[in-house]
Amino acid sequence: MALIHFILNLAALLLWVKWCSQTAPAPAPSPALAIGSLARRRRPHDAPWLLPVALTVLLLGRALFYWQLSPASNWTATLDLAVVTLSFRSDFAGQMLLYSLASFTAWLAVLYLSLLLLVIVNRDISTHVPGMRWVRTQLRWLARSPLAIKLLLPWLTFALAWIAASFLLPRIGLSPPAGSLVRILGQGALVGTAAFLSWKYVITGLLLLHLLHSYIYLGNHPFWGFIEETGRQCLHPMRWCPLQLGRVDLAPAAVVAAVWFGSKYAALGLTWLYGHLPR
Repeated sequence: MALIHFILNLAALLLWVKWCSQTAPAPAPSPALAIGSLARRRRPHDAPWLLPVALTVLLLGRALFYWQLSPASNWTATLDLAVVTLSFRSDFAGQMLLYSLASFTAWLAVLYLSLLLLVIVNRDISTHVPGMRWVRTQLRWLARSPLAIKLLLPWLTFALAWIAASFLLPRIGLSPPAGSLVRILGQGALVGTAAFLSWKYVITGLLLLHLLHSYIYLGNHPFWGFIEETGRQCLHPMRWCPLQLGRVDLAPAAVVAAVWFGSKYAALGLTWLYGHLPR
């Protein structure tokens, strides 16, 4: 069931990305391509409304699927928020629906945090670099905002979402009573901070691909140009550290190790703080 849930979340995320890509404002084409671009945008078989419908059917349908089959497979639906884990009753249709929506929302949050990291890391890279135009288009106005807004707005959004959820979750049996207002606010701040720990996945993936591309020629696809530029930007803070061993560059491995160990102990620290907030 866990593998099926992973695949369904991935499929839902791809539907969302495809829908957002179709509805995002397109960059102004050059005069030579204007007529062709207009013709492509007016193709009669384009139906962007099908994607949100398919996404809705997928999220609702899998909730019904989990409700029917999870009790027999002895599978417990859990949502890991780094500092707290929520467990959902698979024999309750309402909780399975909530789990389907909440787990997809968590994946969506990781996606946009990853795009935000790419924008922050590649802030000096031109939009003409393959991939960056698409990334900035997905974030819209947030991609052009100051760094403080890029960091503060997601943190505040996650914190407020948890504060709102803390009043609902005890009512449906997903968490104990929230406690004092100070505790609720502290929990929201910690959940908002812990959300950024998901950056370890995109940093690791980027640097491993960058390392692979550095030693193996994988073609001249624009994707590899994007990986090369982004990996170079990620490693820029390590330029002062001598991590070159002959022809082998140890910087990517060092950064990946530092990110994973740092994330692990940061999660432990945040979890400890979450459990010791005043009641």
